[in-house]
Amino acid sequence: MDTRKRRLICIEGFDRAGKDTLLRRASVDWCKDVIFYEQPQVEDTGFDYRDSEGFSKYLKKHFARVVSDLNDLLSKPRCVMMTRFLVSDNTYSEMFGREHILENLVTEEKLLDDGVELKTFLLLWKNYDEYLKRVKASNSKVEYTKEEFKKVQKLMLKEARKLKGKVMRITHETSKDDIFIALGEYLDKKVIIKKSRRWGR
Repeated sequence: MDTRKRRLICIEGFDRAGKDTLLRRASVDWCKDVIFYEQPQVEDTGFDYRDSEGFSKYLKKHFARVVSDLNDLLSKPRCVMMTRFLVSDNTYSEMFGREHILENLVTEEKLLDDGVELKTFLLLWKNYDEYLKRVKASNSKVEYTKEEFKKVQKLMLKEARKLKGKVMRITHETSKDDIFIALGEYLDKKVIIKKSRRWGR
């Protein structure tokens, strides 16, 4: 991985696909040449996130901080890695009829101008049944109907393609080693697998 460049690496994906697990794995193996950024936690505002004007105002404030943080981190040559960025926000903006708040701020604040490279790695489920198997295995609540699942995945795929990102289709049996290797190949980063591990969230 060329640390002489300013590079923003974003791990995106559907629910339970393993975004946070992948980021934690990378943070252990690549800690010497990557900075790992965690967005400030979104507070429980009490607004209906689907259509509330108040929630949109809150998101503008939240994303303004995120973009400011990233501009500071990328003010010099380095690699910054995070989860949930343009693909996620644009997808759910389309789902709930919101403006593309994060994308607009990125443009206004020129986050990706002047030599900053955006690399997007998107994890999508092969189909709805595979998603359900993962949810069942982790004793979690099913958050999406089949129709919602199809719509979200379709929108995420469209957004990732706009950004020329890497898309990986997974099943509940896909190992985290396989996903980590795929991410490493996409980023030209050497991956050493010490032992086989079961895939977790």
